[in-house]
Amino acid sequence: MELFVVYDTKGSGRLVGVFDSLAQAEPIARINPHYFRLRACALNAVNAEIVPWALSDGEREQLSSLTGPS
Repeated sequence: MELFVVYDTKGSGRLVGVFDSLAQAEPIARINPHYFRLRACALNAVNAEIVPWALSDGEREQLSSLTGPS
């Protein structure tokens, strides 16, 4: 299942909302496109894009074993 996450890039990067419809998420992200970001994600899957940012080889290995389908 694909979900759409809108988050605020100011300060703490707070979650604005999680939506099961792009049509719902896009208008919210457009309220302030300089700070609100929209990202598609898969339910119950680690985002493979985060793996290179892990602090150690061990963390990268663990995250890689948990990533969802690409």
